[in-house]
Amino acid sequence: MHGHPLLAGMLGQIESLERLARELRVPLLSGQATALRQGLIALMEERASLEEAAMLAQLKTERAGRALQENRRRHEDGMRAFMRLRQGYSLAATLRDLKDLGGVQERLRALFRVELLRLVPEAQFAPYLPPGWPVLPARVLTDLAARLRGRVYVGPCAGLPDGVLDPREQRRLGSCFVYLLQDRYNDAGCSGMAILADASPQRYLPEMATDYLEHFCDILGDAVVSVGDRRRAEELREDVERITRHDLKSPLSAVLTIPQLMLDDQNITARQKDMLHLMLEAGRRMQSMITLSLSLYRMERGTYELAPVELDAAALVRYI
Repeated sequence: MHGHPLLAGMLGQIESLERLARELRVPLLSGQATALRQGLIALMEERASLEEAAMLAQLKTERAGRALQENRRRHEDGMRAFMRLRQGYSLAATLRDLKDLGGVQERLRALFRVELLRLVPEAQFAPYLPPGWPVLPARVLTDLAARLRGRVYVGPCAGLPDGVLDPREQRRLGSCFVYLLQDRYNDAGCSGMAILADASPQRYLPEMATDYLEHFCDILGDAVVSVGDRRRAEELREDVERITRHDLKSPLSAVLTIPQLMLDDQNITARQKDMLHLMLEAGRRMQSMITLSLSLYRMERGTYELAPVELDAAALVRYI
């Protein structure tokens, strides 16, 4: 309480004055000295209280400063992570062919600064992937979902079930994030698996929030599925085009020559001629529709050759 030298000295002098007044038996002076001493003690107590409050305020300020710095660091880390995810979305959107998946995957690995980033699609996409690309059958993905107790695993690589990582990778890497991609057409199925792993055991901890990372993996998985579905649709369209050209158009052209030859025969009745004309008309309509379908297909593929022809605009206007 008497830590301040000036106040301690004044208190000592007042106490000496108070003793002297009692010795000299001067009541008035003694009472004034006592009152002055008590006032000084109250002042010193108030000063001590203010010093304690100031010290507490300083501690709170220091804690608030540290908390502010920590929040600023977290905000900056969050913004950097958000920008990486945003760039990751842009990279995923550049995927046009599954043959290019390796390059996109490597750029994403460098962007997220991880030791390993791997996308393992479902086996149905194998024909469209680069040779040797890892795939997993649907039943294996379903089994992994059951063993992982959900679609997400975050934690040490040593805790992963067999089949997710190569044993050498599992020993070399410290922590990982594994996410089973949702099959958009089957809620209970999986369209693949995304793996992010790092050598640091502290990179992916079980308590970390992974909402944004899961969303990014969903977008990347959707990009792969969309490209694969588009490739399958193109193959189906090519099959339909081949069927239309070889199995319909060519035989139809041959069939239409039969009623044409029969019309040249004079030994047919008028009723038979009408029936042959109906056959020709229906066949030519069908032939026109097939030709139009093939032309539309070539336009979609960008292989349609434009052939300019003369047009009588006046006749067209009169017809309209």
